[in-house]
Amino acid sequence: MRTDDNFSITEIDNDKKQYLPLLLIGDESETMIDRYLDNGTLYVGLFNGKPIAVCVTLNLDPNTDGMDMVVGCLNMSNLDIQIKRSFSEPERRHQH
Repeated sequence: MRTDDNFSITEIDNDKKQYLPLLLIGDESETMIDRYLDNGTLYVGLFNGKPIAVCVTLNLDPNTDGMDMVVGCLNMSNLDIQIKRSFSEPERRHQH
């Protein structure tokens, strides 16, 4: 990874459906996604400002909140990308 590469995770509150292509990787049914997306918390992983991963969590027990909350991950997906690293080694010559 280059030193100017940047990865961040952000919570999305509005316009969650803009991430539908990524969400469909984790759950192939848009109908099912619609059932939990509005009530869930959507986190998006950004690499150099581009969305590459999503995770939707939902409180599974409405009687809990805060640190006692029971959370389920309903959708987790990422793009199949490769971050290439390049390392150079000095050329070595052996003399016999």
